[in-house]
Amino acid sequence: MLLKAHFFLGFYRYLYSPKKGSLSEFLSTYSLSKKGDFTVIQIGANDGISNDPIHKFIKRDNWKGVLLEPQNFVFTEFTQKIYSKNTGITVLNAAIGPEDGTLPMYKIGFSSTDGQLAFPHFPKSKFSRHLTTES
Repeated sequence: MLLKAHFFLGFYRYLYSPKKGSLSEFLSTYSLSKKGDFTVIQIGANDGISNDPIHKFIKRDNWKGVLLEPQNFVFTEFTQKIYSKNTGITVLNAAIGPEDGTLPMYKIGFSSTDGQLAFPHFPKSKFSRHLTTES
């Protein structure tokens, strides 16, 4: 696992070239210009890698910040582990809402190992009858 992490970090440091005009190009250019002096807040960090536009910059450029992921399984098995060695990153198993408190969270019942395929949502009325409750 450590070798894999070093491979990706090396790739992002020396070989990565984002598509011209893309969000990744903007973030890469801006991040490099800040030389590690960048702070981010991410709402919905998910597994920390899949379809995550900022993961590579957090790792490559040592961003600081707070990442929130409300799905307990995804947070515990992925997000928390992926960023455990990034001292400038704080990961929280939390969500953002209009008021303080807790709410049940529903998701379409995909496999628990496919956290990135779970579409979490709070109002039950927004989904069909095929729901599972996040524990």
